[in-house]
Amino acid sequence: MKQFIIILTYSLFLLHSLNGFSQLPQVKSYYPSAGLQAKVLEYGFGEELFAPSLYYKATFLNNRGTYFSFGASAYPTLTVSPSNYKGTVIFGAELPLTIELYTNNIERDYFFFGFGVTSGYYAIREFDNLGGFGPHFVMGGSLPLLRGEIGYKGSFTYYRNSLQGTLGFYYQIGYGY
Repeated sequence: MKQFIIILTYSLFLLHSLNGFSQLPQVKSYYPSAGLQAKVLEYGFGEELFAPSLYYKATFLNNRGTYFSFGASAYPTLTVSPSNYKGTVIFGAELPLTIELYTNNIERDYFFFGFGVTSGYYAIREFDNLGGFGPHFVMGGSLPLLRGEIGYKGSFTYYRNSLQGTLGFYYQIGYGY
């Protein structure tokens, strides 16, 4: 009889604690953003190319905290230019994936930096292209603006024979989940 009471007490305690977990407020862990960036590519023997582009920033946070948070981001990027002038990229697509460390609260002004990999392809001229797979470094932050966050980021990428640097701005769209 004593064992039955102990087992029943532990079972009720376990059920009560599980019920408490289900009533916790939902914590947002996905932060979507859209932005514009300017990319400069060093190509070949010191030739520099300019590539304005649009990108989407999809960030997932694992442990949203007050001072530090770890996350993973993807930055799918699309570059299209109507000009085939010598120093302009005609078409480009890139997908950087990074692991990032965020300081401060992600829903207010924050700073982040991260490392990862990227894969991309750029059509430069009629028969000239650049593509590959390589390391990616990103850093940036945000400031509150009206009801949302406006962010800024800079990144460096290297693949094949090209060192690339970007500077961009983004705005958090939606509220994620």
